[in-house]
Amino acid sequence: MRVRAAVLLVAGLTGCATSGAIKRLETQMAMNQREQERRDSAHAATLRSILMSQQSLMDSLKNTERAISLAKGESSADLLEIRRSMSVLQERLDQSNRQLSEFYADLDARQSALQAQVPSDSMAVAPGTVPSAQQMIQAGNSQLNQGAYGTAREAFQQMLVTHPLSSLVPDALYGIAESYAASNPDSADAYYREVATNHAESMRAASAMYKLGTRAQRAGDLAAARRWFERVHTTTYRGTDEYALAGERLRALP
Repeated sequence: MRVRAAVLLVAGLTGCATSGAIKRLETQMAMNQREQERRDSAHAATLRSILMSQQSLMDSLKNTERAISLAKGESSADLLEIRRSMSVLQERLDQSNRQLSEFYADLDARQSALQAQVPSDSMAVAPGTVPSAQQMIQAGNSQLNQGAYGTAREAFQQMLVTHPLSSLVPDALYGIAESYAASNPDSADAYYREVATNHAESMRAASAMYKLGTRAQRAGDLAAARRWFERVHTTTYRGTDEYALAGERLRALP
């Protein structure tokens, strides 16, 4: 319901929207929400792991201290070994504390980056104005080329929210897919499919379907690869690089 309400609000702010455009925007925002939930889950798992490690180390330290207090009659060698163990545990606890500090510092940095959203030179606009869809796509592509995948993804996602009816929506979705290609193949495939399914009239669909075909081929799913390449190798996409490449792939498939 919250996603739907947000979609209707954006549609209202950007003017009259078709039901198809609203559906695409709703799908996009739902996908963004799921990705955020996955990131939050990963952060929570990391924090739990650090805290559990700290608790285990503190329990071990308490047991070691208890052993020292009970070992008054033990040999000096035994006491030395106990103290050495205690020193190792203390060092590990200090390391865990540093990890916890780094974890919170990383969260703070991420939050600050999201709040700042400082435009790059390619997105420079007059104060009080909104960057155009083209400017936001250029900024995202610039970040992609620099390997700043998270920043690129944020630029593309912001473009989708700011300009949901733009003809460049397929380019933004494709850019998000590219930002996930190396780190999160499932998310990349979802965005490639979004372009291929809901924006088949765009030349970006040829790029998305070709990428899906090559990924299926690398995974050993030759039937799926053939289907994607055949969808690219049609008159609709004649003249694109992907049309020629898909034809070569089809001829090479067994």
